[in-house]
Amino acid sequence: MVFSEFLMTGVSTFVAVTVGVITIACIFLKWRFGYWRRAGVSYVEPTIPFGNLKDSFLGRRHIAYALQDIHNSIGDKPYGGIYLFFKPAVVLKEPQLIRDCMVKKFASHFQHRIANAHETMDPLLYKNVFMARGERWRTLRNHISPTFTSGKMKMMFHLVKEKAEVMADQIEIALRNKGQTIDMKELLALYTTDVISSCAFGIETNSLKDPKNEFRLMGKKLFLLDFKHLLNTLIIFVFPSFVKLTGAVFIQPDVTAFFRKVVWDVVSERESKGIFRGDFIDLLIQLKNTGQVQDTDTKENPVANGHDGNGNGLNNGRMEETNKTSPAVKSADRVLKSFEGDDFVSQVVLFFGAGFETSSTTGSFALFELAANPEVQDRLAEELDATLNEFGGKFSYEAVQGMRYLDMVVNETLRKYPPLAVLDRECIQDYHNEEYNLHVPKGMAVMVSLFGLHKDPKYFPDPERFDPERFSEENVKNIPNYVYMPFGEGPRNCVGMRFGVMQTKVGLAYLLSRFRVQLPEKLKGVRSLPLDPRIFVLGVKDGIPLVVSRRKQRADD
Repeated sequence: MVFSEFLMTGVSTFVAVTVGVITIACIFLKWRFGYWRRAGVSYVEPTIPFGNLKDSFLGRRHIAYALQDIHNSIGDKPYGGIYLFFKPAVVLKEPQLIRDCMVKKFASHFQHRIANAHETMDPLLYKNVFMARGERWRTLRNHISPTFTSGKMKMMFHLVKEKAEVMADQIEIALRNKGQTIDMKELLALYTTDVISSCAFGIETNSLKDPKNEFRLMGKKLFLLDFKHLLNTLIIFVFPSFVKLTGAVFIQPDVTAFFRKVVWDVVSERESKGIFRGDFIDLLIQLKNTGQVQDTDTKENPVANGHDGNGNGLNNGRMEETNKTSPAVKSADRVLKSFEGDDFVSQVVLFFGAGFETSSTTGSFALFELAANPEVQDRLAEELDATLNEFGGKFSYEAVQGMRYLDMVVNETLRKYPPLAVLDRECIQDYHNEEYNLHVPKGMAVMVSLFGLHKDPKYFPDPERFDPERFSEENVKNIPNYVYMPFGEGPRNCVGMRFGVMQTKVGLAYLLSRFRVQLPEKLKGVRSLPLDPRIFVLGVKDGIPLVVSRRKQRADD
């Protein structure tokens, strides 16, 4: 009897506690998900407990589409409320509010990204300039920015050109031996892997001739196409408060070990033998040994964005404004005291990972659009032919940078397919905008949908149509500031955007000067390629197969 009574009492207590916990949890969630209603702000109805990104979190739909839907549902409001799980966040739509977040109030209110990695389990992600915060970020950014000036790009141009020539030669071989349909996404990934391996590590990986080499395999492991990696990526980049709880890791331990060994082997050899190639790792060695990168270029604004990579001007006067408002754009006025270990390695891995994946994606999307729009491809071919004639049959740095229509094609590709389709910032102190009646408390996430902006018919009529003329010298003046931002905006924009644009242009120039691309039957009539929800950056699930034919003899044939 005593035992039965004790058991019944225990069960009753357990049930009571369970009911109490569930009741408290329900009350908390109801209160938490009522944040925007209580604030009197228009919001998108969430799904408990996921908030507004359920399908993205479960790997059913790319986050670019989810945020685009939210952007569109806000209607004519300047901003709207959403929930990242049970945490309120705000999506900005009004360009002036985006300007405040990305530029004007950046230094005082919006310095940080949302993302945060595990310091000990994922050190190469945690320590790179993309993830860094506060004074550490400012110091790193100031010292790394000089490695991506136009003068430094010109130093590395010959390395990029060599790989583009190999890529074109490999297409010739493929046309002779394997028919005409080629997966352009994979081909360009091999090309950019070889480019970045050469420029970042000084290593000739020969991925174009040996697609199964270790560098290419490690590059694939950085962007694994499985649900676990997608989940870890979303936790790190969108729900970082769960990083320590879940142990989410983006760069796997074996990948970390591989890159550590490669980097220090290269550094040791160069320092012992006095080797200098003028590539990215040479500039980082200079930073490690002297605390700064020697800047021999004319001072350039590291924040200018929404342009062709040459400084041709989609910024519409934003340079001066940014320079006045943020200390992050000033020249580094102090020497970097410590740049050893994973602090060094992480910057090289960031350059490798971001450089090969985003540029190959942009290039392959451009080829798809050119195949789908043969009249655009014809006009670009004419410009390429004229440029080769003018420069004696060879593409030089000046020749590629001077091709205005190529620039327009790349800009329009980046409009339809921005590599990272969502911009984000974390508020570091309470922000209030009286004009728009917006209050953002400290710690809240602020998000901007690039798919939403870039495909808003208010700014880009018939947005699914591929039209490089949007970026002609005359028409580009009509694009408002802060609606076209393929590389982000403000002091935390993409530090390597010049290099990314350069290698994309060079690859397209060499390929299209010799070949023509057409759509296979299964892609005819497709206006925009569907995105693979398993990868955080933009990508397609089954590659981009295109029919390739030889357009003309090479200049040296």
